[in-house]
Amino acid sequence: MAVALNGGQPDPFTMYNRYWTKAGNLQGVAGYIDDELDELMQAGRAESDLDARREIFAAFEAHLAEAAPWVWLYTAYAYSALRDNVTGFVPTPQGSLFSLSSVTLN
Repeated sequence: MAVALNGGQPDPFTMYNRYWTKAGNLQGVAGYIDDELDELMQAGRAESDLDARREIFAAFEAHLAEAAPWVWLYTAYAYSALRDNVTGFVPTPQGSLFSLSSVTLN
């Protein structure tokens, strides 16, 4: 599985298209061309049924993991500081700020 903390998106096409398709704008950075990855990505993009799309992208991710063309080796440190009146914030290892949706100020 490829993991990137560089502006990734929850939609697999939006996240992976830029690296793992022949026309991706970061394909030169990825330095890896694979016809099966490209075909699965295009099939996932065209599919509107969510269950079928999930299966396509699961096959895509399995093939990408098997090929393992490269792995991010960078791990950043993340720090959080809160005032006493902030409740509900939960820091996560991947740096997500999703828990901000449940933050309250007392």
